[in-house]
Amino acid sequence: MKISVLVSRDDGQTALRIVHGAFQLDKEPSGAQASPHEVQRSRNGDATAIVARLQGMEDLTISDIRLDETQGRVTISGVPDTPGIAAAVFEHVAAAGIFVDMIVQSYGRGGRANLSFTVPQAAFDKAIASSKEVAHRLGCGPVSGSARVAKLSVSGIGMRSHTGVAIRMFKALSEAGINLEMINTSEMRVNVVVDGAAGHEALKRLQNAFADVQR
Repeated sequence: MKISVLVSRDDGQTALRIVHGAFQLDKEPSGAQASPHEVQRSRNGDATAIVARLQGMEDLTISDIRLDETQGRVTISGVPDTPGIAAAVFEHVAAAGIFVDMIVQSYGRGGRANLSFTVPQAAFDKAIASSKEVAHRLGCGPVSGSARVAKLSVSGIGMRSHTGVAIRMFKALSEAGINLEMINTSEMRVNVVVDGAAGHEALKRLQNAFADVQR
């Protein structure tokens, strides 16, 4: 599992220290202390694994193209672009027992941003109601959403070292007239959310677009 966020460069070191403290990453694991020989052996093993992985990443290989039609999308517009707002929103949503999958926040303009996230379709109505409550309390704008969206994920190795993976994906969907509602990327996966009715067509287009590198 991985969660990535972007913060101001000036706040980078402070944010890093806060995250380390929150997850207690600065503490030694409990248990017996490893011997110097064990530590060195572990380091050597890590180095070998890293080299092997880098060698294997020379070629782009798409291992999976997946369609998820079980989610809905919630968007809170006009969210104050200040620290703590996102935490307050998702604390409120979590308190309602709602599981959140994909989260995308737009770049703030004029002190406001849009915050979108996906939830299970069965929890969509509850998520909309919960979001309206917290949006009103925090002084956000209107809450909107779609009860049925399609999430498509393209996963593989070599994606970080090869340019054009996302471009190939976006171009294939645009040529089919499929609009992207949300985009989320990592070193090994690109996720997009589209209208629920376009899910199967989008999947077919992506399978064709990556046919030459899919294994």
